[in-house]
Amino acid sequence: MNARVKLILPWTLFALALIAAIVFAILWLQSVNAADEAQEAEDAARTVALALTNFSAETIQRDVAEINQYAVGEFAEEVGVFFGEEAVDAIEEAEGESKSELDSIFVEQVEGDNASAFAVLTQSVSNTRLSEPRTDTIRMEISMVRTPGGWKADQVDILQSPGVTVPGGLEP
Repeated sequence: MNARVKLILPWTLFALALIAAIVFAILWLQSVNAADEAQEAEDAARTVALALTNFSAETIQRDVAEINQYAVGEFAEEVGVFFGEEAVDAIEEAEGESKSELDSIFVEQVEGDNASAFAVLTQSVSNTRLSEPRTDTIRMEISMVRTPGGWKADQVDILQSPGVTVPGGLEP
């Protein structure tokens, strides 16, 4: 090897190693940020799923207000219909109560300001029309958008078998 190659080779190897380290650091930071975003989306989806399936006649006004805090777009419109004045009156009159426990939840994807999550809950519903509480498994697909106030649900699809109760516990 000539003298010039002996001088340039270590600096070239150093530059390549430095570039590799920078690329690794950037990819690692992106990975950490993606994990943080997924965790934030999961936390929000958990809150939405539990708020939507835990309410009672005694607290229904507060419960609906809480659900509305997490709702935007299409889901906000559906909350206004499903938990509208007539439905709230029916829940109060029937002394309806819904209690649920989250069995599992996972974020399916996070892409920019959009995320989707899937939740499975065990829900127990009671009211004056039922002789004993009914327990169902609820599967829920939650689409979310990032807003200045955090992740909010813009679409919630409750996936269940035909013939089970609706979240209010009132037979359809």
